[in-house]
Amino acid sequence: MKQATKYIFTVISTLIVFFIVVKICFLCCNYHICPFSVTDVPAIFLHGLLQDISMAVMIAVPTWTVTAMAVLFPRTPLRAMLAPWYMVLTFCMAFIYWGDIILYGVWGFKLNYAIFSYISSPGEGTASMTWWYIISCVLLILGTMLVLGGGGIIITPRRLHVTGKRFARVRYILVVSAVLGLLASAQWLAPSALSRGYYSDCLLRNHATQNPLYTLGTSSIMSNRPFHRQFQTLSPQEREEYFDGLYPCTDGLTDTLLTHPDPNVLVIQLESQSSIFTEELGGISGVTPNQSRLMGEGILFSRVYANSFRTDRGTVSAFSGYVSFPSTSLMLQKDIRTGLPSLAKSLARAGYSTEYIYGGNLSGMEANEYLAAAGYTRQTDMYDLAPKGTTIVSAAPDSLSAQYVFETIREKPLAEKWHIVYQTITSHEPFKAPARILPNDTLNAFAYTDAAIGRLADSLRTVPEVWDNLLIVIIPDHGCMFRRSYEDNDYFHIPMIWCGGAVRNPGTCVDIIMNQSDMAATLLAQLELPHDEYPWSRNVLSPGYRHPSAYSTWPSGFVFVDESGVSSYDIYGSYIIGEYPVDEGHERLKRGQAILQTSYLHLDSIANMERLTCSP
Repeated sequence: MKQATKYIFTVISTLIVFFIVVKICFLCCNYHICPFSVTDVPAIFLHGLLQDISMAVMIAVPTWTVTAMAVLFPRTPLRAMLAPWYMVLTFCMAFIYWGDIILYGVWGFKLNYAIFSYISSPGEGTASMTWWYIISCVLLILGTMLVLGGGGIIITPRRLHVTGKRFARVRYILVVSAVLGLLASAQWLAPSALSRGYYSDCLLRNHATQNPLYTLGTSSIMSNRPFHRQFQTLSPQEREEYFDGLYPCTDGLTDTLLTHPDPNVLVIQLESQSSIFTEELGGISGVTPNQSRLMGEGILFSRVYANSFRTDRGTVSAFSGYVSFPSTSLMLQKDIRTGLPSLAKSLARAGYSTEYIYGGNLSGMEANEYLAAAGYTRQTDMYDLAPKGTTIVSAAPDSLSAQYVFETIREKPLAEKWHIVYQTITSHEPFKAPARILPNDTLNAFAYTDAAIGRLADSLRTVPEVWDNLLIVIIPDHGCMFRRSYEDNDYFHIPMIWCGGAVRNPGTCVDIIMNQSDMAATLLAQLELPHDEYPWSRNVLSPGYRHPSAYSTWPSGFVFVDESGVSSYDIYGSYIIGEYPVDEGHERLKRGQAILQTSYLHLDSIANMERLTCSP
């Protein structure tokens, strides 16, 4: 009996040691995000120990089940039965734990349910990684299977040496197993389980305490609840009180930005263009000089915040005027996306033709299906942009796609009213531009995109009959993790530029807090078109916009910004990441929670409406 008991606890102890090794690797690999000292390590281990024990016990359930059977039937080939399990287990664990470490540096959040959004489109999920990252992950998986899986097989007895009353000993193992299982389950189901590891003002240290398998499982359970049951922390009365006034009716205008209300509209969606690359917003000097020039020739919206962290979510926010959701991507919601409002639909009703041009692959993340539902009748991507006889492996560089945009516009009849979206790609990870402008790879990628945008604007300027009737809206899809993390709300801070011959009063700066999703209603109001079908998009130049604010999300949290300051919150850890200045009454936090709750209630209502519409 001692042999069986010792074996089970050896397996659990080995798993806990593996978790500790993974935490050390997590800290070392992400040191550049938030430095730590040796004294931080014991605290991280201690605060994450309960989760690690819980996961080790739950992972060991098959082991003790087979061991109990081997006690009951001594001739059971214990090692032969458990060997396949250990290899499958260690493969899955290695994939999850090392994947968490590698992706954290790019995505900035612990592995959670959001990863399943990208499994159906692996190209989008791996676009953030170089081949070296992918090869390293494969080697780490194989190494883990060899060391941890092979070690588990070696320490497993071929057969147990059982003496005495077998049934009594089996009962003993089952009782011990049941107690351990109940303890693990209690930890798993406890509402505050995730937040127990949060102890620091550094998000990285808090995330280091979290067991990736634990966060993946817990977030999956929470995110698979019906929408109306997700993140409902405030009472209905509190939710209504703090939500009131944040998304009001915004009819009317306090200022007219255009020379006439029906110009052609070119929206340039910049990949990952965070404020850190914009000198006028406090960023690095010399990275985007062409955008700086266009700001002086047009209008800069200086306090715009992206709604989310990836292109699939940012695209819906920009062109459907919707808030973002931590646990889901509307682009992938087939029963919802067809009913969303969109800039293309609104402009098409006003007589505009619509087109979407992208240097990447539009089939990724079902973007082509969303864009078709949104009303973009013509779509062009990397496969259409490739010169005849050549093959583009990853994406068409922005210089090529920008030239295609210019030629497309130049060939349009002057009598045609049109709306085109041009989405860039070169400034996407891993930041590999085909030409060298700046020595740093990341900065060089953004400088390359900026140069392409500058050439496009200058080319359009050479055709006066096009330029004079043109509004160009330049807006990013999301921010960039370069020297930024979600603790710093500047990750979401992005520039928005309106330029072109149709802009009135060039050189103007609009200093109003707003979201990327507000672009749709603000633009439609300037075009004298209705925007009442956009519940989450606000015309920021309306006299009704009295509480300027911005709300941004990533898969494990949100940021709320208004004139009083900034509050960041981890929704799974129930932890305030940062507040500036400190809000003792947590008014900003509650406003952010009210938006989170209301948005999910709204999502549930339109999902049910779509289901009823589609029912026979």
